[in-house]
Amino acid sequence: MDTDSLIYHFKEDFNKFIKNNQDLFDTSNYPKDHELYNDKNKKVIGKFKDELGGKKMVEFVGLRSKSYAYRDNNVHKKLKGIKKSVLDKEIKFEHYKKCSFDQQEYYHKQCVIRSYDHNIYTEELNKKSLCWIDDKRCIQEDSTDTLAWGHWRIENN
Repeated sequence: MDTDSLIYHFKEDFNKFIKNNQDLFDTSNYPKDHELYNDKNKKVIGKFKDELGGKKMVEFVGLRSKSYAYRDNNVHKKLKGIKKSVLDKEIKFEHYKKCSFDQQEYYHKQCVIRSYDHNIYTEELNKKSLCWIDDKRCIQEDSTDTLAWGHWRIENN
């Protein structure tokens, strides 16, 4: 099943918010000894799920769809089209930050297996891994906020 995600920044106590709205949340992935653990809404369609299982996210960098990284107690990175071995060994959280804030692009080499005319080959690709440009969103001037292309507030659509 495909799911969509969103990230909220809470200034108040997030646990208190969930406690007051437990009918809207699936907290079945929380530790069983956590005060908010409840499996009543486990896998119920339409319920919000805290993907971190009660952990606190302390930093997030989102470059585009399926290209983001965040920190809780550990670093978590997602990057569509880049092999997991390259992502784990060569791409650091700081690369995401430099890409976003300093508009720096990164390329990484990865090996792939290809088939041409029923013959199998290995190739080494030098692939663009991180890019600050999101072709589906318009970055607002002097900001990290974005609007979807076609939004009425974007001049010269």
